[in-house]
Amino acid sequence: MPGMTEIDQDNASKRAIRETINLIPLILESGASYPSFYNEDSMKDGQAILNEMGDVVVQDFQADLASRQDWEGMASNIIKKFSSYTDTKTFPWPNCSNVNLPVVTISAIQFHARAYESLIPSGDIVKVINTGGEDAYRAERVQKYMNWQLLYKMSDFIPGMDKTLLQSPLLGSVFKKTFFSFEKNRPVSIPISAMDIVYPYNIVSFEESPRKSHVIRLTKNDIRIRVQKGVFTQSAWDLGPGTKSLPNTNLQQSRDSIQGIHDSSSWYDTPRIFIEQSRNWDLNGDGIQEPYAITVDYETRKVVRITSRSFIDAFGQEIILDYFTPYCFLPNPEGAYGFGLGTLLFGLNDAMNSIVNEVIDAGSLANLQGGFVSKRSGVKKGDLKFAMGEFKEVDTYVDDIQKAIYHFDFKGPNQTLYATLGLLYEYAKMVSSISETMTGQMPASDTPATTIMALIEEGRKVYSAIYKRHHVSFGSELRKIYTLNSIFLNEIEYFKVLGDNNVPMGQNEVVGKSDFVGEYDIIPVSDPNILSRAEKILKAQQLVQDIRSNPLTAGDMNANYIATRRYYEALEIKNIDEVLPKAPTPQDLTPEEENSKMLTEQSSQVLPQQDHLHHIDVHDAFANSPIYVNELTPNAKNLMDKHHKDHLASHYLKGAQSGAGGLA
Repeated sequence: MPGMTEIDQDNASKRAIRETINLIPLILESGASYPSFYNEDSMKDGQAILNEMGDVVVQDFQADLASRQDWEGMASNIIKKFSSYTDTKTFPWPNCSNVNLPVVTISAIQFHARAYESLIPSGDIVKVINTGGEDAYRAERVQKYMNWQLLYKMSDFIPGMDKTLLQSPLLGSVFKKTFFSFEKNRPVSIPISAMDIVYPYNIVSFEESPRKSHVIRLTKNDIRIRVQKGVFTQSAWDLGPGTKSLPNTNLQQSRDSIQGIHDSSSWYDTPRIFIEQSRNWDLNGDGIQEPYAITVDYETRKVVRITSRSFIDAFGQEIILDYFTPYCFLPNPEGAYGFGLGTLLFGLNDAMNSIVNEVIDAGSLANLQGGFVSKRSGVKKGDLKFAMGEFKEVDTYVDDIQKAIYHFDFKGPNQTLYATLGLLYEYAKMVSSISETMTGQMPASDTPATTIMALIEEGRKVYSAIYKRHHVSFGSELRKIYTLNSIFLNEIEYFKVLGDNNVPMGQNEVVGKSDFVGEYDIIPVSDPNILSRAEKILKAQQLVQDIRSNPLTAGDMNANYIATRRYYEALEIKNIDEVLPKAPTPQDLTPEEENSKMLTEQSSQVLPQQDHLHHIDVHDAFANSPIYVNELTPNAKNLMDKHHKDHLASHYLKGAQSGAGGLA
């Protein structure tokens, strides 16, 4: 708020921490008893409720974890395919060919490269649009601050989005966790692997899930820091190193094997597993469950933190926060875990690997020299080494040698394998939308440009739908940050970022957290319909050409300014205002001056205060002159005709508004 000191701000932050971070004392009050979670008629004291809460959270988490065991196995294999990691192979013989074709790898990297360019532009990230009756200047303030916040204050935001866009095409689902970190004293939005977000596998919508569990691993020192800051209860101080792991660790083992690492933690510093579960629970005994985030030590089932997900904004309205934003590659109609390219291409990649390895093994056999030697041939046993041009003496006839030695004749790989491999590759390209043109390779020299553009457009249709899906999730994540600002905004920092020129002053003007309350549409700047920088430039360039060639807009200075600015923005030119002056204020020209401009195909804007009848008379006289007939181009005549109609329309409107009945 204006006039708020740093001490006031600090005290407000401390009050927010006390009021929202740790609610455990509420259920540990002396003599307090509340209904049980299972039986509303049985009354339990605070500690009994905590014990029940820890048991319920861990049991539900284990049930959800067991329900997705098959999914974890598939995810483990997909990660191996992406990293080209292969398990030891002993068939058809030890150390046989064991090649992994990078089909999943190429398709995931291609999607990541395009999506990153599309969703994370080089300039601003967020755009704020006032959709109701809110002040447009407030929207500009929010937009300026949030762009600074995402680009500079939240230093982990861009790297987190980078990682998110690579995980999404692999496993099909990845999550961003958005919350206010009291350790960093700012909003945080970090990517969370689908491995560490556990929820009932059979639900259709992640948003409607009754519980969402986040697996958190903390060392002994991490735990004690949280106790010291008041984030965890004091009882968590004595929790030692972790000794218990999750039941299903296939994916973790695969990740360790791929990287060639193993757990090097000392016995006294092994991370403990905590389960932070977002769910509803009735703590106040009113019979209605309220939204909380309950953190439980997985090993002892001890509750170490209870955080309300219900907050009050600057206008006194209740807000319920959902920390997690799902990014889904392809929706699963029968479940909440999405499908990724890893899932869709896994079978094709596996079949292609088998064929390639068979081809290599068959080639190895064909190149191998071996066979049988008769014991009765008379040829000496042992190795024979030859030098170039050297001949060896033997005590037998050549015909006898040919009869005594039998060579294996392996014919090499069957040509059908190559045909099948080509067929599978074509299907893989169809699934992943990978083609030579899309990957930057040159097409045939006689391919028309229009054909290439049409092929690219068709190839992008699948990606375009996925980008739009990610664009919606991105907007949802940005709105969470916007909501957190309405609760935890550092207003002194807010004013410093805006600068004195952008902070309105007035007796009734309220600036600060209240700026982040209202019906604003918080959306990404990126356009999901434009998938590359080249396409963005091409469309902006076409807009400039259309504006300048269209008789209806050729003389419109404002339209030309907007089109040119969009073109410069597509080119990612910095400080556009320094090189592109804003459209000048329209001048009140005489009708003769307007006629003169028409000779050079320049239109002028009709102003409401002009004497429209006088202008029309002068223009009509000019239209009957030899200059008009002989010198004006067809385009200039079209401009003249439009200008004449604009004067006529303005004269009618002026007369109608004054009660004169319109045209006279």
